[in-house]
This record gives sequence, structure tokens and C-alpha cells, in this order.
Amino acid sequence: GRTIVTKPACSHQNFRRKSPAFSHWALPLELRRKLDIIATMDEETLWQGARSQITNLGVYTLALVALVAAAVGGFFMPPVWALMAAPVLWIAWIWISTKAESFTLTTERLRIKKGVFNQTFDEVELYRVKDITLTRSMLQRMLSLGSVVMQTSDRGQENINISSVRHSEELREHLRKQVELVRDHKRVREVDFQEDAHPHEHEA
Repeated sequence: GRTIVTKPACSHQNFRRKSPAFSHWALPLELRRKLDIIATMDEETLWQGARSQITNLGVYTLALVALVAAAVGGFFMPPVWALMAAPVLWIAWIWISTKAESFTLTTERLRIKKGVFNQTFDEVELYRVKDITLTRSMLQRMLSLGSVVMQTSDRGQENINISSVRHSEELREHLRKQVELVRDHKRVREVDFQEDAHPHEHEA
């Protein structure tokens, strides 16, 4: 299994004040630049989007088949026409539910909003992201869509699928770069524990 080990999250300026032996200039140039950027940066929104309705294509197709069946059946039994309302309401509900779900990527976290009447808001800190995968089916490629799948160490949010969104490649790059920046800032590393072996550590 994997776990995330974090060191106290503080800016390099604060750490320098607490530890007289620490020298900001002793850090590698690239890391100094990243820390300087984050220390002066407020949380900003990098990307915002929602799933495409194409993810509901199977449901919409099934509902349309039921609608046609009810319409045809109504010619033989007129009361059956009343059943046409069911697939129409089903399509409307799925469409509204999909529109009510949104994803927002900031410089520190991924925010997830779901729900039509009772809304839920979830957040995943970027330093907890372990892996990012971009997948594109044939249909998604034709429609310039893609799905970004994230594996995290956040309990209850181990797998997050941002399905069928536009600019998926741009989103993946934003995630990859920002996860690296946040991990550098928080001085986070990932540790792999293997059975019958000593813990194997590596820098994130």
C-alpha cells in the first residue's frame, strides 16, 4: 500500500526564521523559484468544467426507445400515451443532474460540486494526488473530449473520474504541474510499504 508522509507546511521564509542554520540560497535554483512563486501566490482558479452530456448517451438512447414504444402503444391502447411522460422526465432529470455537477481546479485543491436539491461539496488537496491518467475513446476523440482519472490518498476519494470534458489535455497538464508545485511547497514525499520488506521511500 501507499501512504503520504508530510512535513510541516510552512513557507521557506518562516522556516528560515525558525532555523538559523537554514539558508534559502543553499536550495537548488529551480526549487527556490517555485517556493518564491507559491509564497507570494493567493489561491487562484486554474480550470473549471463539467461532464459532457455525451456521458449519458446510453441512458438517453434507452429513454428515447421507451418514449417511442409508448407512443406506438398509444395507437392501440390510448391510455398508454400517459406513459410517455416517464421517459421525458427521466431525460430531464439526468440532464439537470449532469449540469449540476462541476469541477474546479485551483492552485491548491480540486473542488467537486454535486447535487440538484441537496448539494455536496468535496475537496481533494493536490498534494494527495498520486497518479493522473488521460483516456480518450473513439467517440470522445471525434468530439474533442477526454476523461482525466486521478488516484489519490484521500479517504473516500481514492479514484476521481472527470469524465468527458473539453480541453482534457490542458487539464491534465495543469494538474501535473500544480501537484508538483504544491508537493515542493509542503515538502511532501510518498512512501511505499511492501510486505516482508523495509519501507521504500522516494521523493514525490
